[in-house]
Amino acid sequence: MTAGDPTRVVGRRVIGYIFDSVIDTIVLLTFTSVLGVQFSRLTRVGVTETDVNDAMQKFAVAMGLYALYYLASRVITLGWFGWTPGMLIVGVRCVRWDGRPCGPVRAFVRSLVMLVGSTLFSGWVLFGGILFLGGSIVLMSASRGHKNPGDFAAGTYVIDVGYSGRLIIETANGLMTGPPSVRREEAEKYLRKQGVPPPPPGTFVAPLTASAKNGVPFHDKNLDTYVVWNAKQSAWLAFDKATGAWNQVG
Repeated sequence: MTAGDPTRVVGRRVIGYIFDSVIDTIVLLTFTSVLGVQFSRLTRVGVTETDVNDAMQKFAVAMGLYALYYLASRVITLGWFGWTPGMLIVGVRCVRWDGRPCGPVRAFVRSLVMLVGSTLFSGWVLFGGILFLGGSIVLMSASRGHKNPGDFAAGTYVIDVGYSGRLIIETANGLMTGPPSVRREEAEKYLRKQGVPPPPPGTFVAPLTASAKNGVPFHDKNLDTYVVWNAKQSAWLAFDKATGAWNQVG
């Protein structure tokens, strides 16, 4: 069972980016306001050196707190749950090819690329990053999987939240939404409840339940790849990450 391209959410992604930018600004202004940062003192006009140093110290603390917020929203929540505040509002998620949250490492790489790109262009265009954002929108609109530079670097997809947890399948005609992804440990948990022992380490043991032969791929932790029952071949097939092919196993 497959469905349409889950990554066709470019419009919502742009709106989510705007929400994130607004929220980021509010968070930064809140920190500077609470700490009593007086920006007029940073200009060094008509104030003492002591006042300037005090303002700079408070501003540095505010930026440090903002950096922690940025880390939390662009790495932690994005990696573990698949969203930034803006993504959460517009109903999209950042995932891997199996439709699950991308993880902190991919989230860090993705966010770093976008941050560096925006920063590099910020000196060229008023309100920093407008050119980079425009280029990202064009790339998302034209690329396979509607990816921005960060997605290409991290190997992530941004999808409609309704497709979370489902495989993202690349076909000759584009991306399709596949069946729900199932991890081996999830299958084993079910089997343990049925009194079936887990398979020996380093080997593949086919699930003993008939319902497992439903054509839905699941992750085998011993093989560290997805396995699926192929009814036409009457055999279990394992996905070879190196070649992108499904080979008979077991």
